[in-house]
Amino acid sequence: MQPGDATYATDAERAGVVPLRATDDRLRSVHLAMIVATLDGDGIERIAALAADELGGSVAIVLPAIDVAVIEPYSSEHQLAALRRYASDRLLPVPVQPPPELIAAVAVRSRNEPLGFALLLGADPHPRARQILQLAALAAVNAIALEPSTGRGQAPARAALLADVRGAHPPPPGEIVARARRLGCDLSEGATALCVSLNADQPDATLARIAQEMPCALAAQRGAKIEALLLPASDGVLRLARRLRARGPVGLAPFEPDVSALGRALRFAELAMSVGDEQEIDLEQLQSGSWRSLLKLAAADRREIDELVGTTVGPILTPDAGTRTDLRKTLCSFLANNASIATTAAAMHVHRHTVGYRLARIAELTGHDPQTSQGHAQLSLGMQAVGLRSAMEAVDAAGG
Repeated sequence: MQPGDATYATDAERAGVVPLRATDDRLRSVHLAMIVATLDGDGIERIAALAADELGGSVAIVLPAIDVAVIEPYSSEHQLAALRRYASDRLLPVPVQPPPELIAAVAVRSRNEPLGFALLLGADPHPRARQILQLAALAAVNAIALEPSTGRGQAPARAALLADVRGAHPPPPGEIVARARRLGCDLSEGATALCVSLNADQPDATLARIAQEMPCALAAQRGAKIEALLLPASDGVLRLARRLRARGPVGLAPFEPDVSALGRALRFAELAMSVGDEQEIDLEQLQSGSWRSLLKLAAADRREIDELVGTTVGPILTPDAGTRTDLRKTLCSFLANNASIATTAAAMHVHRHTVGYRLARIAELTGHDPQTSQGHAQLSLGMQAVGLRSAMEAVDAAGG
């Protein structure tokens, strides 16, 4: 692959770095060596080492957004931790004190989203420092695209934070924000929760897609699903969810500005994934109207869903010599056919009088007449709650 190839130019545009138009053999040689290292799968460490050799100092590639941090030649974990903090702070709109040994820095971007920085440390000023760092930044982005599992070193920390946020007794909001910030994600203004069901061969590809399109997301695998918190400033959240849904079930919660409520947002997304898959309901539909209200209720206290079912359609759910099964089927058809007795009768292949009798029996058992607007609304909400309860049971069975 040569620097002028169209594929290479596309990768450069995605990285937000213009590839160097080398004017001498030495720069071409460094450029080619980084391309070869990328294609050979040698990793970001090799890219940093090539840049360091050329510039006569240490080169660090620190990408807090995807939990990557390397420095060549390696000095100490203490220095690497300090560079992680520096790069994380630079991604946020706060004043940052640069390390005293810093000579030059170049931003590393993917699809115009900041991932972190390529840094030159402890060297004499070099006339081509920025050019070499730009090449290293571009090569690092390409290496990440070719190796989806890059950055697994902090995967346990991400998974642990999400588990704590989702737990019965989440940490205080300040602790959540601080821990997320150390992982390259600023949750101080809230987030949107995402949940993706996985096939056995999908985890790396799905995590890579999320990292590529939402570099500052906090994402981790949990069993047979991936859950993530996506930052409010990120564009294309719904577009990402739709792309992921083409490969399997996906649930998305509305934006949650309250950090203390992010656990409920994660549970909302998981339930939305389950009910959307069971009933083939669109992602946007689950974020609005009665579905949004029911999912929020279920995420906060699932007992409320049982109470709602019990006070609406509960009396017709228990089979009684088949008759109540018929009542439930009739109600579902009646609700689906715009409360038309004639259409319901035709759909069920029964007489209109049979439908009328069953509707009267439903009103008698539940206390809600499906032929009135108020009764129709109550029973419709009750049947939605039944579907949601089924989704909740599926989540429980899957270990959610």
